Amino acid sequence: MTATITDDIVATVLESIEDRKYDDEKEKSIMIKDEANQFFKDQVYDVAIELYSVAIEIHPTAMLYGNRAQANLKRELYGSALDDADN
Repeated sequence: MTATITDDIVATVLESIEDRKYDDEKEKSIMIKDEANQFFKDQVYDVAIELYSVAIEIHPTAMLYGNRAQANLKRELYGSALDDADN
């Protein structure tokens, strides 16, 4: 998947999430993680990685780093997966 298509998909998902109201940043991060999980299940790993990254920026958790590490493994990005596993 090209970077442009990945960026477009991520932007669309984030716009949809921005339209919703949240009590706090943690809740927003969880919604983004849930979207990323669906892309992971659909084997669209580039989009999942980007969405996990956004969720990490908002509210970093060990689970998010673990999820992104798994997606990086699926893309055979072993260095990135190791970095995430160390967080």
